Amino acid sequence: GKDYTSKFEQVANSLKEHFKNASLVLDGEMVVLDKDGKSDFSLLQESIKQKSNNFAFVIFDVLSVFGQDVRLFPLIARKNLLKMLMEYAPQNLIYSNYVIGHGKQCFALAKRKNLEGIIAKKVNSEYLGTRNEDWLKIKCYKRQEFVVVGYTTTLKNNNLSSLVVGYYSGKKLQYAGKVGTGFSEKDKKDLSKTLKKLETSKKTIKNAPKETIFVKPSLVVEIQFTEFTSDGLLRQPSFIGLREDKNALDVVKEDSAYEE
Repeated sequence: GKDYTSKFEQVANSLKEHFKNASLVLDGEMVVLDKDGKSDFSLLQESIKQKSNNFAFVIFDVLSVFGQDVRLFPLIARKNLLKMLMEYAPQNLIYSNYVIGHGKQCFALAKRKNLEGIIAKKVNSEYLGTRNEDWLKIKCYKRQEFVVVGYTTTLKNNNLSSLVVGYYSGKKLQYAGKVGTGFSEKDKKDLSKTLKKLETSKKTIKNAPKETIFVKPSLVVEIQFTEFTSDGLLRQPSFIGLREDKNALDVVKEDSAYEE
């Protein structure tokens, strides 16, 4: 429900110009590509802060065309329609292509290229807009959002040593552990300023370390990790970035059944 048009003005202008202000609903993801052509979440966040113009919009589905709802069309038909609509599109509008079959080979390539993973979709599926098994994220590394419930400091890292994170199970927050790596010095300073404004005397979660400085549970961060331990804590977690587009109340423990 957030309007990001002003943040991605150049992409918005490309959409208007290419589609001639046609009535369309598209599904895609804003990215910033690194020197190897891979999307980089940290670069995306930095580019938003610096108001850069190096964004690209990767478009992978179309929901409505000239007022006609096409969500019940088979995915393969929607992809073909989208490809036709995007012919001769500007460079900052990227059609998300696909491979039919060869899932294991694609996944092996993703791992070799150090990518986040692949998306597997049923070719004849409708667009439901909800989590279901018509499309699956198959990740090379586990990665999901968590709610920041507090933070810790040390003499060496007096701004920020680690984030204390959790996720919702029903209406209750569950402790998931501390995250102390993946931050740049700038990340630490920026996060520290934000966290200080959110500090609360209320203990927002059980089982947190006694040195935790608690904050109101409103910040959402993306974390990469190897697995959950037997007692439900993150193993080898690393900070990826803030997720300003996510509501903390929507953050739950994701199903790991389809992850490598």
